Amino acid sequence: MRIYYNSKLKQLETNHEGFAEITQIMNTVRQYSFTKVVFDLANTQTIDGSMASVCAAMSYYLSKSNNSLSIQTKNDNRLPLFYKYDLLGSQVNWGIFLKFRFWNGGTAVRGFTREEYFRFNHYLITEAFDNQWWDISVEMKQNIKRHLRRLFKNASEHCEENTPIFISSSFKDRMLKFTLVDCGPGFYKNIAAKDVQVVNEQQAIMWALEGRSSKNRPGGKLRSLRKFCNYNLGNLLIASGYATVGISEEGEMSFGELVAPFRGSIISFSVYVPRPNLIEIAA
Repeated sequence: MRIYYNSKLKQLETNHEGFAEITQIMNTVRQYSFTKVVFDLANTQTIDGSMASVCAAMSYYLSKSNNSLSIQTKNDNRLPLFYKYDLLGSQVNWGIFLKFRFWNGGTAVRGFTREEYFRFNHYLITEAFDNQWWDISVEMKQNIKRHLRRLFKNASEHCEENTPIFISSSFKDRMLKFTLVDCGPGFYKNIAAKDVQVVNEQQAIMWALEGRSSKNRPGGKLRSLRKFCNYNLGNLLIASGYATVGISEEGEMSFGELVAPFRGSIISFSVYVPRPNLIEIAA
């Protein structure tokens, strides 16, 4: 059987609306098995490249019920999505797809298990920053890598064995964005076991943003990331279960409720990359 889901968004962005559409698709088709799901993007003009990791997680969850996922583009091309290592597998060159289709900037989405920290670190060194992003300072790259390593380690501690962790990126209008998605239990389960006053996903996310940890050691990973984004005029968006919590570049918080839950967690953050000061050298 094959079912089609037509995107209602002109721009599929890494935001509450984008997450809501993905989770609604997953909730709609979870009753099926051995079904080919076609995500029809014919009316969608652009997709944020950092949404690729969220799409990869959707493909993973569908595959657990023996379903498959394809995206259909405005050129009527249907591309199967694979959740292992590269979203498009070996059938499509990712760079060409990004450049000539409609995904806005970014590197290939990658998937890792919790045991693959060294492969993740190799990705950060060799793949995380596209060669065309030459004007991102070394200091900025090092800081981003440090935060991504912390996020990966935190996700790997809470994920079950062989549960994937996905990462993707985008760079547009001087805003560099990374989105890390894990398919673990999400924020609420572990935090509620630590603090009985936490009764829902939104409270669990806020609890973690305050710098606390569900492990018996100092936390602060998300609080540190929040400060880093704020300092660099970026924003932070977290989704888990039914809840989304966003922090704007001005530091203002926003809260949303998804129509269907996301099992696991999505952490997307962006920073503003200033243009380098080029010094003109006289001939």
